Amino acid sequence: VMPNNKDFKNYEDKLMLGKSDINSDIFDVIVFAQPDITSVTIPSNIKIIGPESFIRSKIESIVIPSSVTEIGANAFADCRSLKNVEISPDSKLEIIGYSAFYKTNITSIFIPSNVTKICESAFNFCYSLNKVEFASDSNLQIIGKFAFHHASFESIIIPSHTKIIDDWSFSKCSNLKSCIFQADSELRIIGESSFKYTIIESISIPSTVVMIGSLLFKNCEKLQQVIFQPDSQLRVIGSGAFYCVSINNLIIPKNITKIYEDA
Repeated sequence: VMPNNKDFKNYEDKLMLGKSDINSDIFDVIVFAQPDITSVTIPSNIKIIGPESFIRSKIESIVIPSSVTEIGANAFADCRSLKNVEISPDSKLEIIGYSAFYKTNITSIFIPSNVTKICESAFNFCYSLNKVEFASDSNLQIIGKFAFHHASFESIIIPSHTKIIDDWSFSKCSNLKSCIFQADSELRIIGESSFKYTIIESISIPSTVVMIGSLLFKNCEKLQQVIFQPDSQLRVIGSGAFYCVSINNLIIPKNITKIYEDA
């Protein structure tokens, strides 16, 4: 990048920076990282880690500044050497984009309070991901499709403001034994195959849930108990939702209007 370039700036010969506002003098977007980069200190004024900015690079660890509001689509996708991502509790992060950490080797992740959406495949195929922690005052509303598909954690606590767990979000998390929903859950939809091929043994569905998708617990062979609340608003149970589980007794909520074939 030429020194007199008004739109882009070189940073430590490792990053190329751009602007979120072309009329500003502030370079607050990471546009590109050198493929052979193994470490870098991200400037404290960065707001956006751009789409595909670190894709397939050799980055090993990264500290996300509290100023960052968005991690773009595929930002760290296929960074096979990436094991450590640090996000501070006072982070302004709001969006974790599509496939942002796809096929990395991160072992844990902290989701700060301002994040409202974890997009599709954000942590898909993160086989080493054994811990996910949400801020106690999390504002997370959507867990996207395939968000944690194939992760290795044994338990997950879903924040109270989460309204949608989309299709396949925790499917094939082969070590997942426990899923707990925080008190006062606002959850409305649990999508298709969301917990398929997990080893959950028991789960209590929040009363606010109106639909559980098809094949939700398919092949959850250790699942013995599913509890619906007395005031459950559940209307729809998708086809094959309880296919190949070990439940002996299931009390269906009174407000159910549709149970699909082979549920």
